Order: sequence, then C-alpha cells, then structure tokens
Amino acid sequence: MTRPGVKEAGFSLLEVLVAVSILGLMATAVALGAGPERDPLRLEAERLVVRLHQAEQEAVMSGQPVGLALTADGYAFSNLVDGQWQPLRNHPTLQPRGFESDMHLRSDRIAVAWRPEGVIAYPAVFFDPAGLNEPFRIVLEEDGRSYAILLDDAGRLRAEAIAG
Repeated sequence: MTRPGVKEAGFSLLEVLVAVSILGLMATAVALGAGPERDPLRLEAERLVVRLHQAEQEAVMSGQPVGLALTADGYAFSNLVDGQWQPLRNHPTLQPRGFESDMHLRSDRIAVAWRPEGVIAYPAVFFDPAGLNEPFRIVLEEDGRSYAILLDDAGRLRAEAIAG
C-alpha cells in the first residue's frame, strides 16, 4: 500500500517489456541490414541445387528422364522423348540458364555420339522417372573457387564448397 503523499520510484513491468521489445526489433533490423554480402558463386550453386530438385520431380511426374546438359556459358535441361534428348520446353523454372560472369560448370561424365548429322552431346547427369538415379558430382567454378553439386548414394542433392 502506498501512503498518501509518497511517490513510488521505478518502472512498471509493462514499461520494461515495451522497452525490451523495441530494443529487440532494432537489433534485428541492424543485424539483417548489416549482414555479410552473399557470395554470387554460392548463390548460383544453391540455385542449381534447387533447379535439380525440380528436374528430379519433373522426371517423376512426366514419366520421362530429365537431364542437365552443360553449355558453353551455363546449362540447360532436356528430356528424353522417343529416344532423343530434346530441350525441355514449357517449364517455367527449368529454362536454359547462362552465367553472367566467369562461372562455368564442369563434369567428368559428359558423353558424346558421332552421327552423320553431327556431334550429339548427352546430358552430363539425368534423373530417372522411377527414381533410380546414379550419384553424380558436377563442379561450379569461378576465379579459383569451386562448389561441388552432389547427388549422393542416399539421393540427397547438395552443394558444398571445395577447399582450394
């Protein structure tokens, strides 16, 4: 009980909670705004992993193998139709992608065939509609830095930095 004429000093619990909430919001805004700049090579590796997940799902849903072909300046997706690899059309996220800088992809699993109409390059990797996918490793490189994009024996797709 307070006596008449005596004033209590201090803050109420509500005032303290409001002040702490405001400080928390300010700290969050500063942390998000001052975060490190994202590495473009890592972003591109993560983007490729997401698109490979989508290609895997497309193979299962369409019932046709979907492959990733490496191009001179990026990569493109194709599917196997009537025994021929053809560019994947009418898919909003699996369109050909070119790199804006000196990035490039490499794989040791590129197969080519010599035919009278010219050299035919097969996809470096492909996804089977039954989910019977072979593990693979492709490498995204730029300025001496590299990321490996992997499909492991357990069927997990991931990107990991390669120590160089």
